[in-house]
Amino acid sequence: MASDATEEVNEKDILSFHETGRVLKSEELVSEFQLIKEKLKKCAAKDFEDVARGSGTHLLKLLSPRTGKDQAVLRFVDEGSNETPEFVPSTNAPLIPIQKVLYRPLQVEGRPSKSLVEHILNPDDGSSIVLDAFAQVFGGECLEVVKDVLLNPLAPITTLPPKEFPIVFVPNPAGGDLQVTPVSPARAYMGAKEVVRQKIDEKRQLVPFWHLSKQAISAKPQNISGKLGGPRMRFHAALPKMLDQYDAQLFRYAKGGAFPRFNIKPLQDDVVRYARLAEQDEAYSNRDIRRGLDSRADRVVMPLLDFIATVKEDAMAFAAQEELPAAPSPIELLLKQPWPKDVRPVVERALNGPHFRSRLANWEKQK
Repeated sequence: MASDATEEVNEKDILSFHETGRVLKSEELVSEFQLIKEKLKKCAAKDFEDVARGSGTHLLKLLSPRTGKDQAVLRFVDEGSNETPEFVPSTNAPLIPIQKVLYRPLQVEGRPSKSLVEHILNPDDGSSIVLDAFAQVFGGECLEVVKDVLLNPLAPITTLPPKEFPIVFVPNPAGGDLQVTPVSPARAYMGAKEVVRQKIDEKRQLVPFWHLSKQAISAKPQNISGKLGGPRMRFHAALPKMLDQYDAQLFRYAKGGAFPRFNIKPLQDDVVRYARLAEQDEAYSNRDIRRGLDSRADRVVMPLLDFIATVKEDAMAFAAQEELPAAPSPIELLLKQPWPKDVRPVVERALNGPHFRSRLANWEKQK
């Protein structure tokens, strides 16, 4: 709750660009503005006018500290929005206390937190109470000059420092070229810092494919705006490296998807030969046939087991310390292959037969 005017209150709890935690009732707004006024060394109407005139959506001092005082602020509207975008003040450091008067978010019971500037630019049904309380303390002249400057267009920018500003020439529909100077909204300056702060708070580290740099714009950033502290953040974002087909299959498997596909082509003839020999063994068998059957089964089983083991090992890089899904058996892996219709029944019967299962179990024990 708010304090009585006679109570000693720290200046940082009164003058701030952020919510101070002082939740006010509507009838306490006058006493709160009185506390604010007591903390100011000066608060003439001209001071409030200068802060209002130096307020806008885009601050050219973010590109060059040599921008002229009356050529430093732009105001753009968001197309399709019925509200004025966020304003940021840009004046010399001695006027920062006045900036904090106009830009401190006032927390009034039952209402959204809004600064005096927001109440002027985007009024609601409680704004008149806030503005009347301000006028009672600072005077109607101060309120009217702030409203007049904030709600009316600024003088156009006619002069830019020649060195720091990027210049782009684009075709003019009327003929010739247009000289364009790109500028970013001041909220992008603050938004970049907030993104970094959140990422560090949540993850304790930045996203791996971000590169972050900091650029000091001025030796005295408070002369750009009291609301913008510290150096500007700049991002360079690189797209993650594209996965090749095998790595993409590993990633899918590690996240619960299908097991990577086995390249059957080098083994296809061996599997078919084994299946045909197994058919022959059922009709007539001797030592040479059984020895050949063992050899052909082993030539199929060993590459399959090696492939499954390699996939499991490689997939751990994508598993993020989680357990991998169960891998298919070598027989399942083979039967998922696109076998020709006239071959598939023979292959299925051979791979599910007791001989192949026996050789498979023997090698799995050795692995």
